[in-house]
Amino acid sequence: MKLLIEAQSPLGFWMLTDDKQPDIRTIAEIYQKQEMLYAKVIELDPKALIKTCRMCSGIKKNKSLLGMDIIWDLKKNQNEWTSGFILDPESGKEYDCKLWMVGNDEIMVRGYYKLPIFGKTKIWTRIK
Repeated sequence: MKLLIEAQSPLGFWMLTDDKQPDIRTIAEIYQKQEMLYAKVIELDPKALIKTCRMCSGIKKNKSLLGMDIIWDLKKNQNEWTSGFILDPESGKEYDCKLWMVGNDEIMVRGYYKLPIFGKTKIWTRIK
């Protein structure tokens, strides 16, 4: 297995905020498995309104977000990671996903439908 060893690596722990509740913080871990990146929720804010994926389908339906992969199958493509997927726990929908680093302490995570121009980008901040 080839590990990502770079100055700007997305591997590690990241703080996410909720658009509807900016004071609510979630912590995710980005990890590597078989040369692909994944992100799983490792800590949910006690005040979070959504703690289970009620709207999900399949094996994720009604499962806790804690420990759940919310990003999966991202592949390295030059300076970004692309061709993966991201889960919106509020709607239960899965979208195409890509991410890229902004310095060492921020990543841009973009979820989109078919084309990247039809989507939304969020900034995740590294936890040191």
